[in-house]
Amino acid sequence: MTIFHLLLLSLVQGIAEFLPISSSAHLILVPVVMGEVDQGVLLDVAAHVGTLAAVITYFWKDFLDLVQGGLDIVRFKNTPQRDMAFYIMIGTIPAIIGGGALFLVDKELLRHLWILVVTNFTFSGLLWLADYFGKKERTMQDMTWKHALYIGIAQTIALIPGTSRSGITMTLSRFLGYTRTESARFSMVLSIPIIILAGCAAFYEMLSGTDEAVPLFHVIVVLFCSALTGIGAIHFLMRWLKNYSFLPFVVYRFILGALILYHIV
Repeated sequence: MTIFHLLLLSLVQGIAEFLPISSSAHLILVPVVMGEVDQGVLLDVAAHVGTLAAVITYFWKDFLDLVQGGLDIVRFKNTPQRDMAFYIMIGTIPAIIGGGALFLVDKELLRHLWILVVTNFTFSGLLWLADYFGKKERTMQDMTWKHALYIGIAQTIALIPGTSRSGITMTLSRFLGYTRTESARFSMVLSIPIIILAGCAAFYEMLSGTDEAVPLFHVIVVLFCSALTGIGAIHFLMRWLKNYSFLPFVVYRFILGALILYHIV
């Protein structure tokens, strides 16, 4: 795999992971557009781990609150940090169950381009509906365990490529009445345990020999570049949502779905 391909992969992951446009769909499309062999699951997950550094760096205060909240849970202390850590745990459980079930199916079946067409059309439409009709008053301080569970269940759907983990969680948050920026913030923080678990799954695949060997240098390039572009993407999205809607991302996903459809028919 060329350095250009690695940089393109990192750029795509760093940007698409946090914008509601589906990083998994773009990671599948990169080798199709470039005419190269698919980069495989390991580099996909390496790119995701790079974005873990990005989200922890940008939301470092929320991350420290999660760590403090985890300690407060163990010590049975009633604090706002404990509540948020509990909500993140609740929101992560459905994805753990869904991710475990994913090991029972052939993941390559989910990487078919037809699936990307359906998911891009469907979930771009849902995001528009949620953003257009959603209320604008709730913040993370209004989060409840039920809302966290609903968002977590929605996150599980993102195991289907093209859904967009950030997109589906922001969509559900908007339907529940959370502001655009708070929907994005909760989605980003909720991604932390998911990305960690994805990295653990990749490590398991390496130990079990179910994935092809990848040069360490390639992994480092993807991790580092994904982290840098991820920070930039988060900064852009949070500033954008303070004043504007999700409409540009909805239009982009609809066009992307149409282009993929044109390519395969």
